Amino acid sequence: MDMIKQMGQRLATRRRQLGLSQDNVAERAELTTQTISTAETGSKALRPENIVKICDALGISTEYALRGSIAPEDVSPLFEKMSQL
Repeated sequence: MDMIKQMGQRLATRRRQLGLSQDNVAERAELTTQTISTAETGSKALRPENIVKICDALGISTEYALRGSIAPEDVSPLFEKMSQL
């Protein structure tokens, strides 16, 4: 599977984990719902600034979105949430 489709799967998974709709993410990222859908399906590449906006809206790093690598900034919120359980 190519990088764009893998990124789309990670974005969609994160959106669902947060319980957000594509409309919610689009609003948070100040993008269209179509852009979010395109990102999640991996049907075409996104502009770098849109990747950053979507990642910010989902609270993940671009490194995680693009490569699936967990960066320190991705781990802190996870540990914070786990400590609240």
